[in-house]
Amino acid sequence: MTNTLTGRQCSLFCSVMILASKLLVLPSLLYSSNNAGGILSVLIIFLLEFIFLLFLIKIKKKNKNISFFNFFENKIGKTFTKIIIFLLFLFFLLKAIYLLQESFSFLKRSLYTEATVAIFLVCILPPVTAFAYKGIKAVGRTLEIFYVLIMALIVVCLLVCVVSSDNLSFSVITSNGFSGFLEATYRYTFWFGDLLFFMYIIDKVQFDEKTPKQLIGYTLFSFALVLGVFVVYFITFQTTSFAHTYALLDIIQFVSEYGTVGKFDIVPISAIMFIIYFQIGMMIYCASDSLKQVLPFGHKAQPLIVINIVLVLMAYIVFNNANNLVIFYSNYLTYFSIFISVVIPILFVIFGLTYKKKRGAK
Repeated sequence: MTNTLTGRQCSLFCSVMILASKLLVLPSLLYSSNNAGGILSVLIIFLLEFIFLLFLIKIKKKNKNISFFNFFENKIGKTFTKIIIFLLFLFFLLKAIYLLQESFSFLKRSLYTEATVAIFLVCILPPVTAFAYKGIKAVGRTLEIFYVLIMALIVVCLLVCVVSSDNLSFSVITSNGFSGFLEATYRYTFWFGDLLFFMYIIDKVQFDEKTPKQLIGYTLFSFALVLGVFVVYFITFQTTSFAHTYALLDIIQFVSEYGTVGKFDIVPISAIMFIIYFQIGMMIYCASDSLKQVLPFGHKAQPLIVINIVLVLMAYIVFNNANNLVIFYSNYLTYFSIFISVVIPILFVIFGLTYKKKRGAK
């Protein structure tokens, strides 16, 4: 089947998706809310996501071929389930828009300052749309090839920064207190929810006896990488952290300018470019699949056409206004993000653990 992932491929996707939107702008946003204490928000959310992963594993082992739609339809009926899936569609689409905009701003600054929205879309939309159209299995195989390279590039960035740093100390106590912690956690919920894709495609993942350990191992590895980037970022920039909006690139550029390793920009740029493809592709795949379950499309290409039209229109509206997009997501989508990232997973866990096939169901 073209729409299935092996357990290992799903584990690799979980690992890559955890990196989504956390290696560039998020560290500066969290520092603005709670100084270095912003890392506590990341720790708490990662702990909750890890607990959610354990529940997903348990539910998958108990109900191997039951889909997200089936779990919810079994408890709340088809109509309300379609409403939930439509909300997930909006979340996946909004996530894709943000990742595209962040990627455009990053690549324009780091690689090609004369890049236009049109050039960027021509380069990125065809391959990620092909991802969604061809099915996730082929891309899962591609990720197996590139995963080690992606992670190695990020590890190299961290090692270079640690070796070149003169100051390896910082304190999360230097924060805005509990209110700052709450504000940071509340305002930037949208930047998390990384395992929602796994919840949504849970019936498309093939489990074997090794899969739980693979999921846990790869997920914890990515958690550690993200935390490592945050720690190195705060150590490197200290009280000026809020001003550096592309974390992984900025720490390398700082080392290149003041350290002894020479120009090293190509390493973080390459890592981000590889990550972009898999992250945005998965969001578009999930958005397309969820839209198909809500609206009666005749061909699988039709929802992708709709999504691409929306992405192109939004690109010309928001891609040159990065600050406005961040403000919109952090101020106006907080309740929506909390509902999608917290309430729906809680319902899924409850419905999954108590699922019983109805009499007469096939």
